[in-house]
Amino acid sequence: AGVAAAEHKPPNFLLLFPDQWRWDWAGFDKDSAELQMPTLQGIASQGTRYTYAYSPSPLCVPARACLASARQYGNAQDNAPVVDNGQDFPPDFPTWYKALESAGYHTMTTGKDDLTQSIAGTGRDGSRHAAELGFESHFRMQDKFATYAFKEPWDQFGAAMQAITPCGRNESGAKDLRSCNKWCYGVIAGPAGKAGACCHDVSGGGWNCPGADQVGQNQHLYVDDFVTAKGEALLDIRPKDKPWVLHVSFPGPHPPFIITEGMNESIKTRPFPVSYDNDQVSAEEQLNIRRSYASEIESIDKLFKRLLDKVEATGEMDNTYVIVMSDHGEMLGDHNLFGKMVPWEASVHVPLIVMGPGVAAGRVEDTPV
Repeated sequence: AGVAAAEHKPPNFLLLFPDQWRWDWAGFDKDSAELQMPTLQGIASQGTRYTYAYSPSPLCVPARACLASARQYGNAQDNAPVVDNGQDFPPDFPTWYKALESAGYHTMTTGKDDLTQSIAGTGRDGSRHAAELGFESHFRMQDKFATYAFKEPWDQFGAAMQAITPCGRNESGAKDLRSCNKWCYGVIAGPAGKAGACCHDVSGGGWNCPGADQVGQNQHLYVDDFVTAKGEALLDIRPKDKPWVLHVSFPGPHPPFIITEGMNESIKTRPFPVSYDNDQVSAEEQLNIRRSYASEIESIDKLFKRLLDKVEATGEMDNTYVIVMSDHGEMLGDHNLFGKMVPWEASVHVPLIVMGPGVAAGRVEDTPV
């Protein structure tokens, strides 16, 4: 609704896509969380905000498969081709990235696209299935846990972190940043012994994380900041004679909720409402969890601004659609639940804002999408 086709050269597309971001933690619902989101507020004032946007599947890989294929979730033949985590998107299945590439666009992605999530992963150079999916330029990674799954890096982020010495914080005694944060983050959520040293286990691990990311004061090396910097670099090297699409898949605010020293300073004394209908996690733990979640979201809002400023510097903002959305939400302790994969609002209801040529400015659309 509200989008008119550009009447001049083909428009660009910038998709800003945080992971596991619930609808009422976007700075518009003060009763749920009073967040400082000036960039998102600015995008909404210049575009259309959809108040009832829902995930097709409240789980990372299936939701992103639905997005990539522009199809619904399900087992029917004409549905999206992935129904669970741990699966690769079939490289011969059509994607809108490939369609735009065929139409003359330069296609770029940075971050956690989750379209090659099998044990083979994206590859250390991120190239596995990248061309088949329609990505001409890329910086690809697994999620915050899976990036540390093996002794050696198996994605571009892990390879970059392994090359950085010393660690900003050296609580583990490891020599490189990948090893330091493998100690901090752990490998996967789940059974005891798998969680990293920076988190206390809450309903599977990765939510209550009092330990700090081992980047220390080097905020530019924090995972969301690093993914953003790679997105800026992709825009710098894009062909200047072609329209483009850049999909920025922020790893945050997906668990583990591990933040940096600086991010903690910005949030450590602020109040947030406790979870709804939770009698299993103490109010103090709930507050710590919610502060970390809020800090990740507010930090990503600052990264939104960096990317918008980069597009503005190219002189192409007036011909660029900016779409802000997420794959699914986060229960955040409501109904004694953390994570997603349930049919509650906090799990399936996500933010969605569109800004660009022909999009109504300042419009709030209540039609479910």
